[in-house]
Amino acid sequence: MSAYRNYLEKINSAFDTLINEIDVIYNFDHGDEFEIVLCKALRKILPNKYGIVRGHVITKEGNHAGDDIIIYDCVRFPSLRLLENDSFGQKQFIPIEAVYAYIEAKNTLYPNDTNGGFPNFHKACRQVHNVKSLSREPVLREPPQEFWPETRNPIYGVVWSKNLAYSKQASCEFTQRHKEKSDSCCLKSMCCCKPDEFGSRMECCSEQLHESLEDHCSLISGKSDQIAPDLIVAGSNYVAFPCINMSVVYSPFFIKDKSLLTSMHCEKKAFGIGVTNLLWALDSIELGNIDWSYVLSTELPKVKQPPSRT
Repeated sequence: MSAYRNYLEKINSAFDTLINEIDVIYNFDHGDEFEIVLCKALRKILPNKYGIVRGHVITKEGNHAGDDIIIYDCVRFPSLRLLENDSFGQKQFIPIEAVYAYIEAKNTLYPNDTNGGFPNFHKACRQVHNVKSLSREPVLREPPQEFWPETRNPIYGVVWSKNLAYSKQASCEFTQRHKEKSDSCCLKSMCCCKPDEFGSRMECCSEQLHESLEDHCSLISGKSDQIAPDLIVAGSNYVAFPCINMSVVYSPFFIKDKSLLTSMHCEKKAFGIGVTNLLWALDSIELGNIDWSYVLSTELPKVKQPPSRT
C-alpha cells in the first residue's frame, strides 16, 4: 500500500518533469548550469518559507564554506546581498544561523578516477563536510533522541547529481564481485561504453554502478576525519541515505559512528526519494537566532557584548 495515494511516486514524476522542462530551456552540460536548474525545480516544490540561493554559508566571525545551493529561512533572515528574489545567477552569503540545508550539485557524479586522481564524488562530500563543520550556537535536543543529532538545528548536507557514471576518464572496469556473477549480459569482455553512456544508457552496467556507489558511500561513512552527507541523489536511479544496521531508517540525518550511508538502486524514483528525505529533514529542524548584539558590538565600540548564553 502506498502512502498518501502514491505521494512519493507523484513527487518524483513532478520533479523529473520540472528538471526535463528546464533542461530544454537551459540545455545544461556543466555543474553551474545544473545548480540553477536544481534551484528552479526546488523553488517550485518547497514551501515559500524556505529561501533558495546559490552561494556561501558564513559565520558571524566571517568564516565561510560551500559555493553551491543553500536552503535557508527567508522569512526571519535576510540574505547578505540584497538581490531580486529567486535570482540564482549570482552567489550570495547566508548567515549560518539561517541555514537549513546545503546542497552540492553536480551534473554528473563520478565515484572513481581511473587516472589516479581525486574523483568528484569525494570532492563533493568534502564540500558538504566543510559546511557542516562550521560552528553555530546549538539548539539542544531535550530530551536526547537516539539516532538523531544532539541539536535541533543541524545543517542537512546533500550531494545531488543529474547523472551517475563510473569514471570521467575511461570506460568502466568490472569489480571482482561483478565478475563473479554469471547472469550479467556483458561479463564476457570488458565493457567498452563511454562514461556518459555508462551513466545513463547502459542498463547492463547498472549493477556495477550500484556497487561502485555503495563502496564509496561505505568509505565516506567510515572516514574518521570527515562528516558524511545526509543524502546523496545520484541520477534518477540511485540514492544513498543513513541507515542503522544497513536497513533501519530512524532519521534523515547521518550520525557519526552510528549511521552508515546505504545506497539503493531505485529505478526512476531517486528524485522523489531525495525530495522526501529533504522535506523530512527541513520539517524537523528548529533554527536558532542571529546574534544581533554581536553585530552591533563589533561595529559600535560603546555597545558591549552581553555575557555568553551557554
